[in-house]
Amino acid sequence: MCKSVSTQNNLFNQLDRWVVRLILRFQWNRNEKLVQERIQVFEATEDDSAWQLIHAASQIDDPKIKADLFFQSLEEAHHSEVFRRLYEENSGKKLKQISVERKPIFQKDAPWKLFAYCSVGEAAAASRFRHIADHLEPGNLQKSLSKILAEEEGHIELAQDLASLTGRDAQEIKKEVRKIRLQRAWEAWLRAGRKITLAFSRLLLSGTYFAIGWWLKPKEIV
Repeated sequence: MCKSVSTQNNLFNQLDRWVVRLILRFQWNRNEKLVQERIQVFEATEDDSAWQLIHAASQIDDPKIKADLFFQSLEEAHHSEVFRRLYEENSGKKLKQISVERKPIFQKDAPWKLFAYCSVGEAAAASRFRHIADHLEPGNLQKSLSKILAEEEGHIELAQDLASLTGRDAQEIKKEVRKIRLQRAWEAWLRAGRKITLAFSRLLLSGTYFAIGWWLKPKEIV
């Protein structure tokens, strides 16, 4: 089972690297606005992560776990500030934060589930940042992503350690991690499907307009 999960993760990792490379080459390199929009999303995601961790820290009694969560929340808040500065430096405009509905992930009766969720989320973020940084031209964004990446990788280990500190069975934690990964993969697939459908619809509509326009073009009178 472990080998199968590892193989799946490698496949998702390679697919993500390929998708990121295509996005950067055919979208980011041609439209600076898309880059700014993605930085805006990164800022909102990191800001929400900081909020989730602070909320969890306020609900936990264990002093060590509380301190670790608070320290990590500071780093997430710093990442959010880094992306905010990048956006404002590159666009020359003040960043308008994306509205995010605050839904606490932390469960008082099952704190370990938050840490399992964090380990998956941090791993996904680290993987995505690494793939973007690998294919970016040298500059402020690449430099910032590389620095944040090192901290995100440390967060993965911390989340795993915190989950084990709750005393929960290791197999149950692994089962929850697999469940979260599958859910995130399904959600990503649905998002990708919507984008592909939209792109195909636009292509079909453009083709239809072209065909109708050609057919309706005034004919020359001989």
